[in-house]
Amino acid sequence: MRLFASIRAPEEVREHLVTALRPIRDDNGPLLRWTDPDQWHLTMAFYGDRPDGSVDELAEHIAAAVATTPTPPELDLHLRGAGSFSGRTLWIGVGGDVVPLRHLMAACAHDPFAADDDPDPDDPSAARSGDSGSRRSGSRGSRAGDQPERRRAHLTVARLRAREQGGRRDDRRSHRRNTWAGDRRRGRFDDRAGRDLARPARHDGATLLHDVVHALSVYAGPTWSATEIELVSSRLGEGRSGGPLHETVATIPFAPGR
Repeated sequence: MRLFASIRAPEEVREHLVTALRPIRDDNGPLLRWTDPDQWHLTMAFYGDRPDGSVDELAEHIAAAVATTPTPPELDLHLRGAGSFSGRTLWIGVGGDVVPLRHLMAACAHDPFAADDDPDPDDPSAARSGDSGSRRSGSRGSRAGDQPERRRAHLTVARLRAREQGGRRDDRRSHRRNTWAGDRRRGRFDDRAGRDLARPARHDGATLLHDVVHALSVYAGPTWSATEIELVSSRLGEGRSGGPLHETVATIPFAPGR
């Protein structure tokens, strides 16, 4: 059973982002493999493949992390900006109560069998806890330069299709570092930015992601109050259109008794 801890984005937040992404999907949809909006979430920790009996143990671990981390009963969060991992994964950033959120993420991931080097539970190439190299920098599924950024709270929305990941060698090198535009720009999303984003003349994956990240750099979604962490199982290839199938197996509130 492939397990991860997450905070689910509510429906109104997901709908707002779907609307913002629509013009970009219209222009570049065939080049990107988009994730299912119904399953959009902020990954708190990725635990890899675990035995079926691990659910209670992990739920207790997350509850202990919540209890020992200074966390308010609610975290006010909103989606903002965009970035990319390894020139192949497109994500939306998070604003609001990010300091307590990061502390909570660190506490959830601090576990002997947490494969916290690549917290992307829906990426088939992600390192699993049982892999011998899962805790080494630059292990399968991520690059060494991605490690600090992948611990940033984010919501994955798309990945380059395999045929677009080749690109020219110099383009891959120039975009090897993660791109984070949300920290550099502020303001509300301008729908024209998406409409004006034409498909690059060269269908190079790194160039495409760079342009999409730039278009989404001013995105700012509505605020919501997060009150709980979900422990979720992910079964790759069993969901809609061959994507992952998610099932919440435990819920841990920030405030006891909720």
